[in-house]
Amino acid sequence: MPDTILDKIKADHREASALLDEIIETEDPKARSEKFATLRDELKAHNDAEEKVLYARMKTKGGEDEELALEGEEEHDVADKVLAMLDTYKRRDTKRWTVRAKVLKELLEHHIEEEEEDVFEHARDLFDAATLQKMGEEFETAKERIEQQQ
Repeated sequence: MPDTILDKIKADHREASALLDEIIETEDPKARSEKFATLRDELKAHNDAEEKVLYARMKTKGGEDEELALEGEEEHDVADKVLAMLDTYKRRDTKRWTVRAKVLKELLEHHIEEEEEDVFEHARDLFDAATLQKMGEEFETAKERIEQQQ
């Protein structure tokens, strides 16, 4: 049975979290820079695809479903801003850069926890298994399209 969108999102969460741990722990500036570029690009594709496929559908349902989707979009926006700050600091101030990377990790952990508990629960109630599988395919297609444009 193909993965649902929830499975794919969860897998991306694990990859991003592990990559961020590696970034924070590494002391090699070149390796850190390369890993950060990968993280930045993967998060952009993940967030944009998630907003287009899952959050867009949840927003049409109104009420708490819409509110959860809007909150998720705002959390993505905050993460994008921290990523942009990291882009400007990575060459100048290693200590500040590492502290900001840790803040990003905290933001991502909060987002992942809320999403995997609250948003996933609502998605399971809103959409049947076949729809979640179809959304998984749409999510992967959207991510690939976004990655090609980067």
